[in-house]
Amino acid sequence: MTQDALARLAKLTPKFLSQIENGRVNPSIGVLERIVGRGFGVTMGVFFLWDPDDAETSRVLALLAQQPSEYRRRVLRVVEVLCDRGGSK
Repeated sequence: MTQDALARLAKLTPKFLSQIENGRVNPSIGVLERIVGRGFGVTMGVFFLWDPDDAETSRVLALLAQQPSEYRRRVLRVVEVLCDRGGSK
């Protein structure tokens, strides 16, 4: 994603986004939420758990972040069962 595209989605100027990226400005929590939520389309929790080297986990987290909370809870229960079953083999 380009800086221009991210800035447009987060409703920031490209110059301000560049200053953040280059460490010249520290974003407020509100600005960071706009970048993460509107720009990247994920929650802050997903963003800070995200490992860019793990594409599969990143994709799962991004997909789940877009779902309603009840759906996420149901998926979590399924994953817990699968992981418990997998760990006991």
